Amino acid sequence: MNQKESKYSKASIVLLAFYIVIIMPLFIFSIVKFYSEAWKAMRFKEVSLDTFISYAEDKGCKVIDYTDDYENIDYYYLTDASSCPYTMGYIKVTDEKLRGDVYDELAEQTKLYQGRYIYSYIKTNYYKEYVTNGDLYNVVATYGDSVFYLSVPKDYKDDAIKMRKDLGYYMSQNIYTYMVLLDITAILMIIVLLISWWRLNVKLGRKGWICLIPIYNILCLGKDLFGKKIFGLLLLIPFVNIIFVFIFSYKIGKVFNKGKLFKILITVFPLILIPILALEKNNQLDSNTVLE
Repeated sequence: MNQKESKYSKASIVLLAFYIVIIMPLFIFSIVKFYSEAWKAMRFKEVSLDTFISYAEDKGCKVIDYTDDYENIDYYYLTDASSCPYTMGYIKVTDEKLRGDVYDELAEQTKLYQGRYIYSYIKTNYYKEYVTNGDLYNVVATYGDSVFYLSVPKDYKDDAIKMRKDLGYYMSQNIYTYMVLLDITAILMIIVLLISWWRLNVKLGRKGWICLIPIYNILCLGKDLFGKKIFGLLLLIPFVNIIFVFIFSYKIGKVFNKGKLFKILITVFPLILIPILALEKNNQLDSNTVLE
């Protein structure tokens, strides 16, 4: 009794398994986590002076006003190191350039600290922080019109992180981890999809490398699926292209003689089913649909 031949080669099975089981879930996971962290960052609220003083005093720290010692600075408040183990500073500077200079100067001071052994920094359009770890845990952060400074012995690091979160001067480094993961999985997805489109072009009687040529590749796709290249340009029109992605996907399923269920599913999950379709060993084309 002859064993039924598999629709896919071993290489195709491995590629599809890697793509569907590993790449796609990681891609979705990284998108969700990245935008979750970004959403948290977008919800920052600038801490007021009263909030800072009240919070520091609740921690048992005496707060001293040093504003008169500096020019062009709205507020400069610092905790008394002898009153608590937390050295916290709150500086409010309306002038953007001066605020940047204050932040840079404090960050440079933490860089010069000899006991540090790990440092990290985050920089976005609206938030910056510089952190050093060592015998002391030092933080310099700026958001809005304020600059925040915190220095504690390493034994109080966990307390310091909680204080940063409470006051709003904290952004998780995870956002960069998820960004890198998102980039890597996106590149892997693009590679698999290019292999798939190469195979589809060959099955449609065209050269595989056509998929690598921008604009021309979708013109050829429009010709193969609808009889006129102009239909391919619909994929370039904003909002209209969203609708035509579904139509194109459905048409691909029809061209390859797939059942109604597959044609419906491929419009919903094109990133999964198009590679599955493309990597099949043999596809029977609908001669009434494919146009020369």
